[in-house]
Amino acid sequence: MQETILYTRESPLSQNLCQAFEKKQLKVLSIPLIKTVALSFTVPQQTYDWLLFTSSNAVNYFFPSKMTDVNAAVIGEKTKIAAQQAGYEIGFQSYEGDGDSFVNEWLAFTQEHKTPSGRPLQVLFPRSKIASSKIISKLVNAGIEVTDLSVYDTVFPPEQEGVLLQAIDTCSFTYAVFASPSAWHHFYQVFEKSSFRTNQKYFFSKIKILSIGPVTSRAILEKGCQVALESREYTMDALIEKFLEER
Repeated sequence: MQETILYTRESPLSQNLCQAFEKKQLKVLSIPLIKTVALSFTVPQQTYDWLLFTSSNAVNYFFPSKMTDVNAAVIGEKTKIAAQQAGYEIGFQSYEGDGDSFVNEWLAFTQEHKTPSGRPLQVLFPRSKIASSKIISKLVNAGIEVTDLSVYDTVFPPEQEGVLLQAIDTCSFTYAVFASPSAWHHFYQVFEKSSFRTNQKYFFSKIKILSIGPVTSRAILEKGCQVALESREYTMDALIEKFLEER
Protein backbone atom coordinates (compact mmCIF):
# COMPACT_ATOMS: atom_id res chain seq x y z
CA MET A 1 0.00 0.00 0.00
CA GLN A 2 1.24 3.49 -0.85
CA GLU A 3 2.48 5.39 2.20
CA THR A 4 0.48 8.50 3.03
CA ILE A 5 1.37 11.65 4.96
CA LEU A 6 -1.36 13.57 6.79
CA TYR A 7 -0.81 17.29 6.19
CA THR A 8 -2.72 19.38 8.74
CA ARG A 9 -1.80 22.95 7.90
CA GLU A 10 -4.21 25.59 6.59
CA SER A 11 -1.90 26.78 3.80
CA PRO A 12 -1.35 24.30 0.93
CA LEU A 13 1.96 22.60 0.23
CA SER A 14 4.21 24.32 -2.27
CA GLN A 15 4.41 22.88 -5.76
CA ASN A 16 8.05 21.92 -5.17
CA LEU A 17 7.18 19.85 -2.10
CA CYS A 18 4.26 18.19 -3.87
CA GLN A 19 6.62 17.12 -6.64
CA ALA A 20 9.16 15.88 -4.07
CA PHE A 21 6.46 13.71 -2.48
CA GLU A 22 5.55 12.27 -5.87
CA LYS A 23 9.17 11.33 -6.54
CA LYS A 24 9.25 9.48 -3.22
CA GLN A 25 5.94 7.78 -4.10
CA LEU A 26 4.24 9.37 -1.10
CA LYS A 27 0.57 10.31 -1.14
CA VAL A 28 -0.54 13.50 0.65
CA LEU A 29 -3.79 13.55 2.63
CA SER A 30 -4.58 17.21 3.31
CA ILE A 31 -6.92 17.84 6.25
CA PRO A 32 -6.48 21.39 7.61
CA LEU A 33 -6.87 21.34 11.39
CA ILE A 34 -6.55 25.05 12.03
CA LYS A 35 -8.20 28.08 10.55
CA THR A 36 -7.20 31.65 11.33
CA VAL A 37 -9.91 34.28 11.70
CA ALA A 38 -9.61 38.03 12.13
CA LEU A 39 -10.56 39.70 15.41
CA SER A 40 -11.74 43.27 15.75
CA PHE A 41 -9.24 45.43 17.63
CA THR A 42 -8.29 49.02 18.33
CA VAL A 43 -4.68 50.12 18.66
CA PRO A 44 -4.24 52.29 21.78
CA GLN A 45 -3.09 55.74 20.74
CA GLN A 46 0.37 56.19 22.22
CA THR A 47 4.01 56.21 21.18
CA TYR A 48 5.59 52.82 20.48
CA ASP A 49 9.29 52.09 20.12
CA TRP A 50 8.91 48.55 18.78
CA LEU A 51 6.43 46.22 17.15
CA LEU A 52 6.94 42.53 17.93
CA PHE A 53 5.80 40.00 15.32
CA THR A 54 6.15 36.29 16.10
CA SER A 55 4.34 35.04 12.96
CA SER A 56 3.42 36.12 9.46
CA ASN A 57 -0.24 35.79 10.48
CA ALA A 58 0.25 38.48 13.12
CA VAL A 59 1.72 40.78 10.46
CA ASN A 60 -1.06 40.13 7.97
CA TYR A 61 -3.94 40.56 10.43
CA PHE A 62 -2.40 43.70 11.93
CA PHE A 63 -1.53 45.18 8.52
CA PRO A 64 -4.62 47.42 8.17
CA SER A 65 -3.25 49.34 11.16
CA LYS A 66 0.30 49.49 9.85
CA MET A 67 2.72 51.77 11.65
CA THR A 68 5.70 51.96 9.33
CA ASP A 69 7.50 54.52 11.48
CA VAL A 70 8.08 51.96 14.26
CA ASN A 71 10.89 49.37 14.29
CA ALA A 72 9.70 45.79 13.89
CA ALA A 73 11.27 42.79 15.63
CA VAL A 74 10.46 39.49 13.93
CA ILE A 75 10.95 35.74 14.25
CA GLY A 76 12.34 33.89 11.26
CA GLU A 77 12.47 34.48 7.54
CA LYS A 78 8.76 34.11 6.69
CA THR A 79 7.73 36.68 9.28
CA LYS A 80 10.45 39.03 8.07
CA ILE A 81 9.28 38.77 4.46
CA ALA A 82 5.65 39.39 5.46
CA ALA A 83 6.67 42.44 7.52
CA GLN A 84 8.81 43.86 4.71
CA GLN A 85 6.00 43.38 2.19
CA ALA A 86 3.70 45.26 4.56
CA GLY A 87 6.18 48.16 4.62
CA TYR A 88 7.74 47.73 8.04
CA GLU A 89 11.36 48.51 8.85
CA ILE A 90 13.04 45.42 10.31
CA GLY A 91 15.07 46.52 13.31
CA PHE A 92 15.73 43.02 14.65
CA GLN A 93 15.37 39.44 13.44
CA SER A 94 15.66 36.27 15.49
CA TYR A 95 16.60 33.18 13.53
CA GLU A 96 15.32 30.82 16.21
CA GLY A 97 11.64 30.01 15.83
CA ASP A 98 10.56 29.76 19.48
CA GLY A 99 9.37 32.59 21.69
CA ASP A 100 11.93 32.13 24.48
CA SER A 101 14.91 32.47 22.14
CA PHE A 102 13.28 35.42 20.39
CA VAL A 103 12.76 37.34 23.64
CA ASN A 104 16.22 36.55 25.00
CA GLU A 105 17.93 37.64 21.78
CA TRP A 106 15.85 40.81 21.50
CA LEU A 107 16.43 41.77 25.15
CA ALA A 108 20.19 41.35 24.61
CA PHE A 109 19.92 43.47 21.47
CA THR A 110 18.07 46.33 23.20
CA GLN A 111 20.45 46.17 26.20
CA GLU A 112 19.18 48.72 28.73
CA HIS A 113 15.55 48.36 27.52
CA LYS A 114 15.16 52.12 27.68
CA THR A 115 15.09 55.04 25.25
CA PRO A 116 17.93 57.61 25.22
CA SER A 117 15.76 59.82 27.44
CA GLY A 118 15.59 57.07 30.05
CA ARG A 119 11.95 56.06 29.79
CA PRO A 120 11.08 52.34 29.47
CA LEU A 121 10.66 50.96 25.98
CA GLN A 122 7.06 50.89 24.76
CA VAL A 123 6.25 47.71 22.82
CA LEU A 124 3.14 46.79 20.84
CA PHE A 125 2.66 43.03 20.51
CA PRO A 126 0.02 41.97 17.93
CA ARG A 127 -0.57 38.24 18.30
CA SER A 128 -2.92 35.28 18.25
CA LYS A 129 -5.62 35.19 20.91
CA ILE A 130 -4.43 31.76 22.07
CA ALA A 131 -0.69 32.49 22.00
CA SER A 132 1.33 31.82 25.12
CA SER A 133 1.75 34.77 27.49
CA LYS A 134 5.36 33.79 28.28
CA ILE A 135 6.77 36.45 25.96
CA ILE A 136 4.74 39.17 27.65
CA SER A 137 5.81 38.02 31.12
CA LYS A 138 9.49 38.06 30.17
CA LEU A 139 9.23 41.54 28.68
CA VAL A 140 7.36 42.94 31.68
CA ASN A 141 9.90 41.38 34.06
CA ALA A 142 12.64 43.17 32.09
CA GLY A 143 10.95 46.53 32.74
CA ILE A 144 9.41 46.95 29.29
CA GLU A 145 5.90 48.35 28.90
CA VAL A 146 3.91 45.99 26.65
CA THR A 147 0.59 46.56 24.93
CA ASP A 148 -0.89 43.11 24.31
CA LEU A 149 -3.13 43.10 21.22
CA SER A 150 -5.05 40.02 20.00
CA VAL A 151 -5.53 40.48 16.25
CA TYR A 152 -6.57 36.97 15.19
CA ASP A 153 -7.76 33.66 16.56
CA THR A 154 -6.97 30.06 15.61
CA VAL A 155 -9.96 27.72 15.48
CA PHE A 156 -10.75 24.16 14.42
CA PRO A 157 -12.66 24.02 11.09
CA PRO A 158 -15.77 22.01 12.09
CA GLU A 159 -16.22 20.63 8.56
CA GLN A 160 -12.95 18.70 8.93
CA GLU A 161 -13.97 16.65 11.99
CA GLY A 162 -15.80 13.90 10.10
CA VAL A 163 -13.07 13.67 7.47
CA LEU A 164 -10.35 13.33 10.10
CA LEU A 165 -12.34 10.87 12.19
CA GLN A 166 -12.73 8.58 9.18
CA ALA A 167 -9.02 8.85 8.39
CA ILE A 168 -8.15 7.88 11.97
CA ASP A 169 -10.65 5.03 12.16
CA THR A 170 -9.33 3.53 8.90
CA CYS A 171 -5.63 4.20 9.68
CA SER A 172 -5.38 5.76 6.25
CA PHE A 173 -2.07 7.58 6.83
CA THR A 174 1.43 6.52 7.78
CA TYR A 175 2.83 9.88 8.86
CA ALA A 176 1.22 12.97 10.41
CA VAL A 177 2.80 16.41 10.33
CA PHE A 178 1.99 19.16 12.83
CA ALA A 179 3.06 22.79 12.59
CA SER A 180 1.60 24.08 15.87
CA PRO A 181 0.31 22.92 19.25
CA SER A 182 -3.17 24.01 18.10
CA ALA A 183 -3.16 21.61 15.15
CA TRP A 184 -2.02 18.79 17.43
CA HIS A 185 -4.68 19.55 20.08
CA HIS A 186 -7.41 19.59 17.44
CA PHE A 187 -6.15 16.27 16.07
CA TYR A 188 -6.11 14.71 19.53
CA GLN A 189 -9.63 15.94 20.33
CA VAL A 190 -10.91 14.05 17.30
CA PHE A 191 -8.74 11.02 18.11
CA GLU A 192 -10.49 10.78 21.49
CA LYS A 193 -13.78 10.25 19.59
CA SER A 194 -12.33 7.52 17.38
CA SER A 195 -12.56 3.74 17.66
CA PHE A 196 -8.90 3.75 18.84
CA ARG A 197 -9.54 6.01 21.85
CA THR A 198 -9.11 3.09 24.26
CA ASN A 199 -6.06 1.77 22.45
CA GLN A 200 -3.88 4.84 22.01
CA LYS A 201 -0.60 2.95 22.22
CA TYR A 202 -1.51 0.66 19.33
CA PHE A 203 -2.71 3.49 17.07
CA PHE A 204 0.33 5.69 17.58
CA SER A 205 2.64 2.72 17.01
CA LYS A 206 1.22 2.59 13.47
CA ILE A 207 2.05 6.19 12.52
CA LYS A 208 5.07 8.47 12.81
CA ILE A 209 4.61 12.05 13.99
CA LEU A 210 6.57 14.92 12.46
CA SER A 211 6.83 18.16 14.47
CA ILE A 212 7.83 21.63 13.31
CA GLY A 213 9.68 22.48 16.54
CA PRO A 214 10.08 22.07 20.31
CA VAL A 215 6.89 23.88 21.36
CA THR A 216 4.76 21.59 19.18
CA SER A 217 6.79 18.56 20.25
CA ARG A 218 6.17 19.39 23.90
CA ALA A 219 2.40 19.40 23.32
CA ILE A 220 2.65 15.99 21.60
CA LEU A 221 4.77 14.48 24.36
CA GLU A 222 2.34 15.72 27.02
CA LYS A 223 -0.26 13.33 25.56
CA GLY A 224 2.13 10.39 25.88
CA CYS A 225 2.95 10.26 22.17
CA GLN A 226 6.37 10.15 20.53
CA VAL A 227 7.86 12.52 17.96
CA ALA A 228 9.68 10.68 15.18
CA LEU A 229 11.19 13.80 13.61
CA GLU A 230 11.59 17.44 14.59
CA SER A 231 12.68 20.19 12.23
CA ARG A 232 16.11 21.82 12.46
CA GLU A 233 14.53 25.11 11.40
CA TYR A 234 11.02 25.91 12.57
CA THR A 235 9.39 26.04 9.12
CA MET A 236 7.20 23.58 7.27
CA ASP A 237 9.53 23.48 4.26
CA ALA A 238 12.51 22.63 6.48
CA LEU A 239 10.56 19.90 8.27
CA ILE A 240 9.36 18.25 5.06
CA GLU A 241 12.78 18.51 3.44
CA LYS A 242 14.41 16.84 6.45
CA PHE A 243 11.76 14.12 6.39
CA LEU A 244 12.36 13.42 2.70
CA GLU A 245 16.12 13.37 3.19
CA GLU A 246 15.95 10.83 6.00
CA ARG A 247 13.21 8.64 4.61
